[in-house]
Amino acid sequence: MDPVSAGVDATNVVVIVVDCLRSDYAEPLKAELAKLGFTAYSRVVAPAPWTVPSHASMLTGLYPTAHGAHETRSRKSLDVRLQPGPDLLSLELRERGYTTWLLSANSFLQPKFGFVGFDHAYVPRLNPHVRILSPGELREIVEIRRDHGARSRLQLAKALLAEGRPGLLIKALVNRVVKNACLYLAAVTRHWPRSKGAVLLIKELDRLLRRRPREPLFILMNFMELHEPYFLRDPFIRVQKVLWRRDARPHPALLREWRERYRERAEYLAAKVLEVLGILKRWELLNRSLVIVTSDHGQLLGEHGKVGHGVFLYEELLRVPLLIKYPYPVERIDEKGYVSLTKLKRVILDVVDNKLSEDAPLYDEVVFAETHGIHARITDVLSEEERRKLEELERHRVAIYYAGLKGIFNVVEQKFEEVVPHERGAYVSDDAISHMRREVRRFLAEAARVRVRRALKRAKLRA
Repeated sequence: MDPVSAGVDATNVVVIVVDCLRSDYAEPLKAELAKLGFTAYSRVVAPAPWTVPSHASMLTGLYPTAHGAHETRSRKSLDVRLQPGPDLLSLELRERGYTTWLLSANSFLQPKFGFVGFDHAYVPRLNPHVRILSPGELREIVEIRRDHGARSRLQLAKALLAEGRPGLLIKALVNRVVKNACLYLAAVTRHWPRSKGAVLLIKELDRLLRRRPREPLFILMNFMELHEPYFLRDPFIRVQKVLWRRDARPHPALLREWRERYRERAEYLAAKVLEVLGILKRWELLNRSLVIVTSDHGQLLGEHGKVGHGVFLYEELLRVPLLIKYPYPVERIDEKGYVSLTKLKRVILDVVDNKLSEDAPLYDEVVFAETHGIHARITDVLSEEERRKLEELERHRVAIYYAGLKGIFNVVEQKFEEVVPHERGAYVSDDAISHMRREVRRFLAEAARVRVRRALKRAKLRA
């Protein structure tokens, strides 16, 4: 029997995802939340270096290979979707009588990408670009660019004229003018890109709570202010894709600018999270709620000669903050393992069932993270050398954390590309490598079994 029909006061659940926040820039947030009784966890590993697979893992309790919402050679970015099953947290909590809300500034985190089970989904449109070109016209431009090897805008214009498409050239020029106008208008009227929806999400939360919704509540929020771009006309995304395929380094002045803006946004979002907690307190929900504050992945800001996220398994992308305020006393055990964000679902359900007495379920001796290749679609004209470099990235790789060691396992070639100590006092041995290899193979085999079981359950539900 669910807690509502049983007449039992149930715990509300609030999950706040500060998108793109890496652990070493989360100190302002940790300091503020420590004052409110939050428990801060270290050795926390995100299951993937970008949005969709990481959120899917948090809500299903599964790693990307198991739930399937990850990039492939043919499926990139907007084509990556979670195939929801009965194991989705939002569906499970709604089945138990929860009122479920999704308030997301990230356009990937919404029902059309498989994140269903929400009674109310609020995803404000934040991209200020009004698109003039249709998807078909964009594809045609990409094809013409590739056919003619047009690497510059002038070369592309000549290629469009050579193909007898002056109308498409004019439309592309108008599209660019309108895009620039929209960017400047948004900067003046909406403080974009400094503000990427946090104010709107907080207003929507307060509006919904004013209606005195039926409790218990499950609220999932995603803040996007730490995500690129960081200033008007920011070349961040263009530089990111160039660095994927070339051995180059961003200009030092740009790196300084990005790091400063990133730090400012981290402080800004610490204040916004406090606003959310203030609203919960005002509506007398804070002390009756499990509140989790975390991130889905980090961000590279020049480390390893890269910027951005996705594709890679560096520490700056995988190590994220995790802060939890429990609704009742929970004993904290000594940290002897790692924490994967895949464990959040189990902890949430244990708290909802009022059976979490200590935080041991968060920890594992071994945790993993995955990338299946490049998550964004590359439409640029590439040289042979650039294609070879991108081809190297199109591999399923698994990061494994064990006993202070980190290994990167190339699944295609069935070998470790590296095993290195990532904590003081740890050292690499043949026994440790053998153990890690066994753990990776066990992980892959179990993920394959889970993927089949999920597919069968979905088929049974459809039938």
